[in-house]
Amino acid sequence: MANLFRNEVIENKKSQILGNVILTQPQNFTTITFYLTLITALIVLFLSFASLNRKEVVKGYLTPNLGLKKVYPHRGGIVDNIFISEGDFVEQGQKLFSIKSENIMSTQGSENLILELEKQIKDATKQKVILKNLNDLKKKELEESIKYLKKSFITLDTQINALKKRLKINKERRKKFLRLHEKNNISEELFNEQEEAYLSIIGDIAVNESHREKQLELLNLKNIALESLPIEFEKQLLNINKMISELTLRKEDISEKTSLDVLSPSAGKVTSIQVSSGEMVFSHIPSLSLIPKDSHLEAELLIPTRSYGFINKNQITRIRYEAFPYQRFGVAKGIISEVSKSVILPGELLVPIEIKEPVYKVKVKLEDQAVSLYGRKSELQAGMLLEADIILERRTLLEWLLEPIFSITGKF
Repeated sequence: MANLFRNEVIENKKSQILGNVILTQPQNFTTITFYLTLITALIVLFLSFASLNRKEVVKGYLTPNLGLKKVYPHRGGIVDNIFISEGDFVEQGQKLFSIKSENIMSTQGSENLILELEKQIKDATKQKVILKNLNDLKKKELEESIKYLKKSFITLDTQINALKKRLKINKERRKKFLRLHEKNNISEELFNEQEEAYLSIIGDIAVNESHREKQLELLNLKNIALESLPIEFEKQLLNINKMISELTLRKEDISEKTSLDVLSPSAGKVTSIQVSSGEMVFSHIPSLSLIPKDSHLEAELLIPTRSYGFINKNQITRIRYEAFPYQRFGVAKGIISEVSKSVILPGELLVPIEIKEPVYKVKVKLEDQAVSLYGRKSELQAGMLLEADIILERRTLLEWLLEPIFSITGKF
């Protein structure tokens, strides 16, 4: 019986606990697989290309690239007159404002003394004009006198030469008369007339030559006087100028003690005027500031030491000015142009921002020197406070997710 059926048949007839495996596939499995694969690919692409920035928000202020020059009065006093306005451009040495002494009584007395000194200076200046006119007149008189003396010399020389010729003729005639007189050929009276004529010519020559000598002496004196006239004029003019200089110095000294003009130390644009007429000013407090000529504004940012390692030149920054709310006027752009190498501790730097931790100074070149304000340009001003966003690090979302693995790989 046992061998009646084959073993295969007996095994086939035994009862089976598990059923037969039927390989079947749902109809929507391919669709689901496709969409799951697509979603996974999109997520991977999003994580690979979408980036997340790590930024640092820092505070700063605007300042000219050539620095801001503060103007201090040489001494304290009361502001008398102000000659400039905010935004004016001034040249070096131009008057900005004037101050006067605090003591009113002293000021009034000094003003009277200044008026008296000004009168003396004016009189001395008139003396210079009078002295010059007198010098010119005296010079003209001397030149005319010298000219007249020279003409007199010509006349005297002509007369002396004529007398000498007559003397020569009379001398020959006298010899003849003398021979005739010795021979008694002429009368005593005629001989004496001849002698008188001869001696008269000699006398005339002597008188003219004496007169010529006196004229020559006078001419020499006139020439000496003419030559010394400029020297004497310069000497007197020097004395007057010295007196004017002394009076002027005295006046300036008194004026400086009672009134003082504050001058511009350099050419530039006036900003941050802190004084008004009638107010007290002090020598240790700046009265106004000057933006140097040919300068432009730049932003100075104070970077905490924790973020300094990620700061580099040419990084782009987004700037928000406190004076112009970014919600209405947007943000400005800038590029880091200079990064300081020295750390600044709290209290070391005088800036309009309170420093509570060690910082580094970073300079930012502004894209624009003005802000668009309802269709018009409003110029930025030195000293304006601001906030800036600096992108320290830019990573994709995938890099952020894999950062722990990168850290472990970097360590091990």
